[in-house]
Amino acid sequence: MSEDTSVVRERQGDQGVWDREAWIAGYNTPREEQAVAIQVENLPEDIRGTYYRNGPGLFEVAGDRYQHPFDCDGMVLALSFVGNSTVHFRNRFVRTQSFQKEKRAGKRLFPGSFGNARPFWANGLSRANRANTNAVHWGGRLLALWEGGQPYKLDPISLGTAGATDLLGMIKPSQSMTAHPRVDSSTNRLVGFGYDPSPVSQTTSLRIFEFDEEFRPLGDALELTVPAAAFFHDFVVTKNYYVFTLSPIQFDVGLDALLGGKPIGQCLRFDESKPTSFLFVPRGASAEGQFMVDVDTHFNFHYANAYEDDTGRVVIDTVRADRLELGGNVNKDDPPLWETTVFEEEVPQSLLYRYVVNPSTRTVEDRRPLTDRSADFPVVNSRVSCQRHRYVYMTCGASSTSSSPPQGMLKVDVDDPDATQVWLPPPGEFCGEPTFIPRQDSQAEDDGYVVTVITRGKEDADLALFDARRIADGPICRASLGTNVPHGLHGCWAPDVQPSLDDIRNAGVLLRMFERKSKEWNQVEGAFSGLGIAQFFGQKGVDGR
Repeated sequence: MSEDTSVVRERQGDQGVWDREAWIAGYNTPREEQAVAIQVENLPEDIRGTYYRNGPGLFEVAGDRYQHPFDCDGMVLALSFVGNSTVHFRNRFVRTQSFQKEKRAGKRLFPGSFGNARPFWANGLSRANRANTNAVHWGGRLLALWEGGQPYKLDPISLGTAGATDLLGMIKPSQSMTAHPRVDSSTNRLVGFGYDPSPVSQTTSLRIFEFDEEFRPLGDALELTVPAAAFFHDFVVTKNYYVFTLSPIQFDVGLDALLGGKPIGQCLRFDESKPTSFLFVPRGASAEGQFMVDVDTHFNFHYANAYEDDTGRVVIDTVRADRLELGGNVNKDDPPLWETTVFEEEVPQSLLYRYVVNPSTRTVEDRRPLTDRSADFPVVNSRVSCQRHRYVYMTCGASSTSSSPPQGMLKVDVDDPDATQVWLPPPGEFCGEPTFIPRQDSQAEDDGYVVTVITRGKEDADLALFDARRIADGPICRASLGTNVPHGLHGCWAPDVQPSLDDIRNAGVLLRMFERKSKEWNQVEGAFSGLGIAQFFGQKGVDGR
């Protein structure tokens, strides 16, 4: 179902409105890549570090528009807080193999996973790694993640692309890594997974791996077979378990997909007659002992956190929707999805829910909503990741009775729901995912800041900073980024990255030099392989893994 965007300009929510045209205008390619210093009034002086965020950034190639944002090339932005009310901003597209090839060809060469389908004889069965979902900084390294392929490693200073990485052999070129790795704050480990569903055998090959604080693999990957063709976007980790949501999804890949009439992502069918299950995989050297616990039928994209309580029960906070909705069927000549979607009618409302599971009896002992309005992109203070938490920060919609775009900011108090806070901006502004910044030497879980980027349609986007204790008061400071920034996805906080503007600009000069030389000397298949680039990135802390 579609709507005439020239007629419908605003949607009324319970406590606010959202501007439909401004939302649509948030899906526009940024005017430029840049590296600038921004002065921010009232910026707290105790913040030091860099906020990274990834998301779809390139919405057309040579005027040929993408139909679904998940198919667009990724753009990573960085905001480095360096003191003296100064933030160093830069943004840059991830130069993946597909980005490079399409740039040289001057046209789109690959089909999308969710739109822009192609028949098999026109490269329709290939898939492009768009590196557009998350930016993760770990062990001094910055990765751009997309769950269908290998990570891309970036220079943390310039955001230059160094190329795809197998992370010391853990992820082969034919394998993938989730865009949602988890940090076990009690052991300081980064935990990730990759999966490969088979519609033919109705099974899924699942690989789970852990890295130490220097990004060294901790043993071999844990490998197991799940007895279903699964769609795992996110997961959670506790002291003793990896937990996944196995929703009742069928892969119906038929002749229409092979002939280019339907993108692969639209071959997913949600079966509302079957239950959803939590898949529990014991942490350790063996996958033996995995088990499932049936719960109410639902789909989830994102978890907030999970932990084990004093009795050994597993507490899971997840964003729950009644069904999977990826945008319906996108036909060849359809306009982009963001121009036609009617949120209130087509997008299921997503609410934060708590499930308490007893692993001994394999039963659900508690299930209850934690929010009463549409919300997503949940995060907790990284210091309590995989441990007991009290606060969850999320984006939320203007309406508490129906679905609406992520617009405002929500602080959920899971121990005292009446203390939950909400802040809503003007109708034409839309908050991105919150990221928590702990205050130096903080003790309380909510003692810190929440940073986000507010997209304002085609207007310049804003950096916004909240006091994490008082979200309802709104941002304590805001500043224009000097360019439009599209609606983003996920990111992270890196306290150790504090480059000067000279560092950033000098790295950019070297980057452009190597780009030119690489183009002159060899038409590379991927990112940089020109003479000297390995030495350059080695000096910047990006190794070959």
